[in-house]
Amino acid sequence: MDLGELISKGIRNPTQIPTWLYFRLQGVYDEFVFTPRQSRHLFDEDWDVAVILDACRYDLAADRISSHSIGFGKPEKVTSVSSWSPDWIRRTFGSAPEDLLEETAYITGNVFTNELPKSQLGDVDRVWQYGWDEELETVPPRPITDRAITAIREGEFDRYVVHYMQPHLPPIGKHADRFTGFSPQEGEPGEEREEAEWAAVKSGAIAPDTAREAYRENLDPVLDDLELLLDNIDAREVVVTADHGNYLGEKGRWGHPRDHIHPAVREVPWWKTTATDSDTYTPESYDTEEEETDRDEKLEALGYL
Repeated sequence: MDLGELISKGIRNPTQIPTWLYFRLQGVYDEFVFTPRQSRHLFDEDWDVAVILDACRYDLAADRISSHSIGFGKPEKVTSVSSWSPDWIRRTFGSAPEDLLEETAYITGNVFTNELPKSQLGDVDRVWQYGWDEELETVPPRPITDRAITAIREGEFDRYVVHYMQPHLPPIGKHADRFTGFSPQEGEPGEEREEAEWAAVKSGAIAPDTAREAYRENLDPVLDDLELLLDNIDAREVVVTADHGNYLGEKGRWGHPRDHIHPAVREVPWWKTTATDSDTYTPESYDTEEEETDRDEKLEALGYL
């Protein structure tokens, strides 16, 4: 929206001027002040494989990892470049040197691949187009793991970014049925709408403690697959982190709205490890021909519309 459109909106809705102006300014502060000063950019670091856990806040990772067999220690706490996926993708890949992008493959279950920069990555494997689970209304971890193992074993590129969708809701475990259609909603800039929150929790359809439990338990399946991945690839340097965190009731908020800088949505884990291929798993093959996919339908299932 350009300046003229902003002025027109203010004239049409004078009572909304403080609200929309506040959130526009918040967005400017986030992008041009907070993020450059505070955030860790993925492509500023040295790695061969970067694993992205979607919507994984730092304290969740630090807590759940201690009881998981993957054997990671306490993660480093870092600040993400954004509080929602579209801007994370745009800022992460958009700021990367072109020569690095050309040698990088992005294997992703995240539907916001349209936010990728015009300069080409070496390869973009849009697993969400053929690995989507209609019953779960998301991309479960295994198609991502299978495609990542296959690609990394082939070794065509120097770097691989592997973007899982969990622990982002909807849950894929025991709470899956209760959360059908009740996914974390991400608001549009300048709007604090009821439907831009976790609708089920805000409406009272699901108790806050149940929502927190579902979110926390949704990390476990992706940690299981991450362990499988690391046991079946060779990589000198592996980074495991998240694109953003998630509100769990802080200041009455749920989910991960755009342009927020609260620690709940910006503090994410950062682990560094290595991987050795023990060849204990043969990945499944997939028909990767692009299907006729309803992107808006998938965005709605994930809570973005």
